[in-house]
Amino acid sequence: MVQPLIPDPGIRIGGVLVFSDLHLGFEGALQEKGIRIPSQTNRVLVDLLKIVERVKARRIILLGDVKHGVPSASHMEWRHIPGFLRELSSRVSSLEIIMGNHDGDLLPLTPRNITIRPPQGLRVGNSWLVHGHANPAKAAEKARFLVMGHVHPAIELTDRFGFKTIQPVWLKCRASRLPLEVIVMPSVNGMVGHLVVNRMRNDKRLGPIFRWAKIAIDDCEAYALDGTLLGRIEDLRG
Repeated sequence: MVQPLIPDPGIRIGGVLVFSDLHLGFEGALQEKGIRIPSQTNRVLVDLLKIVERVKARRIILLGDVKHGVPSASHMEWRHIPGFLRELSSRVSSLEIIMGNHDGDLLPLTPRNITIRPPQGLRVGNSWLVHGHANPAKAAEKARFLVMGHVHPAIELTDRFGFKTIQPVWLKCRASRLPLEVIVMPSVNGMVGHLVVNRMRNDKRLGPIFRWAKIAIDDCEAYALDGTLLGRIEDLRG
């Protein structure tokens, strides 16, 4: 059973915890633009450890984009990510990472007790887990659910005075070519950018899985982080 950990941006599948898109070290990219904020790596770690303790999970799977820098690791990532992964892995029996498109040069930062999986993903129960920047393995076609990250979905809402708010969301989508439900997870790191899905159509930034599964973004349902159903994307365009 796939169980979103409302209001936290994680999923539980049996005894497995799933998180996506940590983007640790994103502060380095901001510094290159003259924007200086403190490292947020410890904040993300504390948030995840609270969830691990509450849920009593023994296995964690990270759906890619653990790091932010592309293609190689920044000095900030070298400084913070190895310790982050050591501490997180010390709290569970198994920590696994499915490679994302930002995870180039991640292997040298990764302690040896952590398993790195290919972008095509793996099966957990009746679900197939991927990052989302590459098509899944053929075996994914037999899964009941496909859980992915990559998109950082959000919706934009505008009030009558013209004030806008960007709201991170979960997406629940139905594949047209398979009896498959696709769940798009929000980013664990709320400070990274989002893809505003009600201000776009079938954009290539959604990644290849939307084409592979033949998903129409307008037919996807958006849920706020607190679990509130906001409606179909088509109805949220305004």
